[in-house]
Amino acid sequence: MEPRHLRSVTALAEERSIDPAVADLQERFATGDEQALAEAYGRFSRLVHTVALRSLSGDSDAADDVTQAVFISAWRSRHNYRSDKGTLSGWLLSITRRRVADKYAAYERERKKVEESAKYGDIEAIDSPVDATIDRVLLAD
Repeated sequence: MEPRHLRSVTALAEERSIDPAVADLQERFATGDEQALAEAYGRFSRLVHTVALRSLSGDSDAADDVTQAVFISAWRSRHNYRSDKGTLSGWLLSITRRRVADKYAAYERERKKVEESAKYGDIEAIDSPVDATIDRVLLAD
């Protein structure tokens, strides 16, 4: 088997039974072609979003956030992508899995903050002189 850099995109596509257009997209993405990023988003964002949506129990806003984070992460770390190790879609899905895990970790941190702040929830709000002045200004206006 000849070294990867000596094989053509077409030869790689045939070897792995990948559509030559996808093989070309993968290579262009890995080399930093910005148009390839747009094409990858157009081709794979629905897949990423669907996996995120299902993983996040139907939370559409969270799935939107994850989808955006996946493509940002992928673009920033494109130098780590190796088409000879797997497909771009597979790599994007592995990033999706990590971003979903990050989202769950963020949910847990938020839950703990809410739980902690609830301990102090029965303390009555103290009106400060500043609040009273702001209220008077608003009423006068």
